[in-house]
Order: sequence, then structure tokens, then C-alpha cells
Amino acid sequence: MTKAREWSDEEKQWMTDKLSYVPETGDLVWKEGASIFNNRVRAVGSVAGTINYHGYLIIGRWLEGKVNQYRLHRIVWFLNYGEVPSILDHINGNKLDNRVENLRPTTTALNLRNQKPRKNSHSKYKGVYYDKKNDSYRTAIRINHKYIHIGRIKFEKEAAEMYDKWVEENLTPLEREYAKTNKELGLL
Repeated sequence: MTKAREWSDEEKQWMTDKLSYVPETGDLVWKEGASIFNNRVRAVGSVAGTINYHGYLIIGRWLEGKVNQYRLHRIVWFLNYGEVPSILDHINGNKLDNRVENLRPTTTALNLRNQKPRKNSHSKYKGVYYDKKNDSYRTAIRINHKYIHIGRIKFEKEAAEMYDKWVEENLTPLEREYAKTNKELGLL
């Protein structure tokens, strides 16, 4: 996870002048026609943003001869609080839900707890990995840059249940606030 670039005072002023936050939806709308790329003008009141390849809403702007991209959830936080933390988390895991009450400052370690299972995994469950050598499913979690082996079991669903139980019993209340179990993700 890369640390976000600091915005200049000119960029912050541009955001304040050009964008307005809609609390009910979490949308940003253009206050006035703003030329962004290729002299295209956005209509006043139109919703700002497009989805990038990571699934976040972004806007882009020419600045000093290059295009700078801004993630909308960071702009939402800035417009509401006047600053932007290094890392912001979408509490419900929906990258398109930019309502300010769905955002919270966090650390990299805590934000990683909020992840869903990886798409390229051999298991559909979070914290479960297929061990081809032993023809079983292994459960593990990463805490403070160390993998903690939870257990190994023959059946995938039981491994997911083992992971969930470990998370519920062993994480601190703060870690637990961020960590979603397979059941909470709707996988069990």
C-alpha cells in the first residue's frame, strides 16, 4: 500500500472551489463548469468521478504539465475535516461508498484486516489456503508482518470456520473492529 502524495495548497483550493460534497449519497458534484482533461467542461451539479482499475472513484486534473489523479474518498475527507490522513478505510468495504461516516483514518496493518479473500486464491474463504502437498486446507493470519499458523484441516469450510473462531477469540477489540470474518463477509 503506497502512501498518498501530499496535496499543495493550490490543489486544496481548487478542490474547495470546484467540488461540493453531498452527505446523503457521498457524491461529489461540480460547483461550476470545470475543465479537467482535453478542455472538456463538466456541467454544474453533475456527479464527479470515474472508477479506476482498483475500483475507486477518481477525478483527474492537469497540473504542471501532467495529469494528477485524486481518489474521491480522500477529497470527501478533506472537504469535511480540512486534512487527509495517510490511509483512509471504507468501513463497509465498498470502495464506491464515499459517505464521510463510512470513512475512517487507519494504519496499513489495520486496513489489511478489512480485505476480502483474494480472487487468485485456491480457496473462496478469507484466511484459508489449499496445501497441495498435504491435500488439506491451512488457515493462517498475518499480524505485525508475521504469519501465524492457525491450523490445518481436511475440509475447506471447516478451515474457514476455524479462521473465524480464531479471529473472534484472539484479536484485540481494535483489530476485531477492522477484521471481517468469513461469516461477516457472507461466505459462510
